[in-house]
Order: sequence, then C-alpha cells, then structure tokens
Amino acid sequence: MRGRKLNNSLQSSSVYQERLKGRAIQNCIEFNMGYLFEQMDRLGEATETYKQIIARNAYYVDAYIKLSYLAWRRGSKQKASEYADLGIKKMEQTKQRPDLAVCWKAYMVYQEGDFGRAKSILDTLKSKYEYDDVYACLFIAMIYYQLSIQQRQKPDEQRYYLRKMIDIAREKLQ
Repeated sequence: MRGRKLNNSLQSSSVYQERLKGRAIQNCIEFNMGYLFEQMDRLGEATETYKQIIARNAYYVDAYIKLSYLAWRRGSKQKASEYADLGIKKMEQTKQRPDLAVCWKAYMVYQEGDFGRAKSILDTLKSKYEYDDVYACLFIAMIYYQLSIQQRQKPDEQRYYLRKMIDIAREKLQ
C-alpha cells in the first residue's frame, strides 16, 4: 500500500514537472512572437502577447520590461514607468537581480533629461542590491559626461565630471 502511494506521488510530481516545462516553453514561444510583432511594428499585438504571458506567469519579468518599452515607444511615459516598477518589484519578490529593469528605468529618466535621478536609480544596483553592474556603471559614466557638457561655462566643474566619467570607465574596463 505504501509503495503505491509513493509511486502515485512520483507520477504526479513528474506530471507537474512536465506541465511546468510546457508552460515555460509556451511562454518562451509567445515572448518571441511578441518580439516578432514588435519588429513588424504591430505594437498592439505585441502588447497583448506580453500581457497574456503575465496573466499566466506574473513573474515573467521580461514581459514587464517589454510592456514598458512599448508604452515608451507609444509616448506613454507614465505607463512605461509603471511597468518598469512592476518588473523591479516582481524581481525583488523572487530574489532575482533587477539589473535589466533598473537600467531600463534609469534610461527612461535619463531620456527625460533628469540625469541626477537616473544616476540615483542606477546607484541602487550597488547600494540596495549589492550588485556592481558594468553596464550600469558605464551608464553612470555617460551621465557624468552629459553633466560635463552642461558645465561648459564652468571649466572646473566640467573637468570634475569628466574625471569622474573617466575614473568609472577605467575601473570597469580593467
């Protein structure tokens, strides 16, 4: 009797594993379909595809990032920010490194011209998540470069930002 229960448990575990694998494959296929829709400039279909993935798996973070990107492309900056924040939150809940989501959020803020806030967002990778992402650091260096351009009338401040940019780039590229 006990052997039968154990065997049934193993079978159901095996069935469960197969279902999980099937869902993962389905999500992957649909994600790539969403990307294909993007490339064909069929943004509505891409958006719906990514939303369907999230409906099945609320922790499929790449779909949040893609929804954020699509909202950004459409000019909906607030919605883009909300999707990025959701992606970051989901990653935190599952103890994943949110480097992609954080870098994307910083990029959006950077494009709006708020270099200081973009840098602050990127700094969270190191301070909050204890992760020293090379791309995030180089992005911070680029922000320092932008700040140096704004300081053309103040050579000392311009040199300060350029030095910071060079120091970061040199440290990360060694």
